Amino acid sequence: MWEQPNPWLEMLEKHPELAGSIVVIGDLIQSVYQLDGPNPVITFQPLIMLAMLQVKSLIPMQPEQPLVWAIMENRPALRVIGFLADTMENLNEDKTALEMREWLLRLNPNDNQGMRSEVVNTYLRLGCNDDTVALCAHYPEDFDVSINFGHALALFRLGKEHAANKRLIEAITHSPRIPDALQRKRMKEPTNLYPGYISIGSEGEAWNYRECARAIWASTPGALDWLKRIAKVVK
Repeated sequence: MWEQPNPWLEMLEKHPELAGSIVVIGDLIQSVYQLDGPNPVITFQPLIMLAMLQVKSLIPMQPEQPLVWAIMENRPALRVIGFLADTMENLNEDKTALEMREWLLRLNPNDNQGMRSEVVNTYLRLGCNDDTVALCAHYPEDFDVSINFGHALALFRLGKEHAANKRLIEAITHSPRIPDALQRKRMKEPTNLYPGYISIGSEGEAWNYRECARAIWASTPGALDWLKRIAKVVK
């Protein structure tokens, strides 16, 4: 995109009003990522402000109908909101990041962008166990490890022993490496990790989940002992 000549830059110079298009904003964000700058968030500041204004003016916070990912015209707006959520997290604006990810799940309940993992883990960190259970109930046959183990942990915290045991057994059956990974105080990073490509039940899956969720489990009294006990039953 940055090779010379740049017809798209010339077009923006002649027609700056195009920068009000959510499609153009999405393309500009992707183009800045390609620059490999030392701190892209600083480069993004004007775009962040523009994107935030546009999505909030164009898209309802409580949609009557979902923005279906399969419809290509919906994707630029959904991508931009996802980018904004990640950016807010990088700026330590965790509350805003969570709100935007919740918004994305309302807009696109099928969650083609994988927001549900981040939301579930944030709910658990905040102690929002009922919210965790309610969200996970929307994905009863999910293979997402954060949904499966997060659901079980929320039920455990709520004292729903039978439901928690059942959910944890299902989770371990799908992802048997997770209990051992969570029990370890240290774990060596696998050498065969490929960003964006994680196989169910793999060592990479266990590593990634441990990185984002071990502190959540360790901070829950009795959770790791319960996990160890149920894992022995599954084996």
